[in-house]
Amino acid sequence: MRPRIHQCARLYGTAAPPAAHVEITRRDLVNVAPAVWLAGVLGSSVGKAATPGPPGSLYRIDDEAKILAAAKAMFAEDRIATLVTIDSNGVPRVRPVGVKPPKDDLVFWIGTRRSSRKVAQIRENSNATLHFNFDDFSNNYENAFYVSFMGTATAHIDAETLAVQRPSASLLKQLWPNFPKDYAAIRFKPKWLELYGKGIDAHEVNWQPQAVALPG
Repeated sequence: MRPRIHQCARLYGTAAPPAAHVEITRRDLVNVAPAVWLAGVLGSSVGKAATPGPPGSLYRIDDEAKILAAAKAMFAEDRIATLVTIDSNGVPRVRPVGVKPPKDDLVFWIGTRRSSRKVAQIRENSNATLHFNFDDFSNNYENAFYVSFMGTATAHIDAETLAVQRPSASLLKQLWPNFPKDYAAIRFKPKWLELYGKGIDAHEVNWQPQAVALPG
């Protein structure tokens, strides 16, 4: 059962809504929703935001190990994620980013320009969301999935970190010709995840995805 997708199909009266509407629906229900949550957490304390832990309303009926396995399968298939940060006005800012595959600790590393806005936003407010998804529109959403990781991000420019998180030679030449002066490594540490797909269903009534609180 795919409650979000089927509901959208019913709204448009078709098995699959038009492509233009699919983009809006995915942005609204998947990409923007975690960012809106972050903005609500911040309230009026931009720049002094507390680091929230997992909410007390996490929903889970499947085994935790099964959900974690599904999450790992998802980001293994989708290496281009969506990173959500909060700007100085408390507005969620969303962009695609390439992500280095995490180890068992589920710490994600992202390379970016040191002068990018995301680096400035993370330094001011570390709360962030990292989101992976696959629509499978051409197959009527048969294998659609998404996973959102909520946590904190930090930007690193120290020599020790950059030596370990150094991009490939081809990427350096193309994107960071003045490495390490123009490079920053973003470390994203999730506190909990929410997902749908890969055999993990959402709540039948309110569509809340299943979730797992992560250690550390």
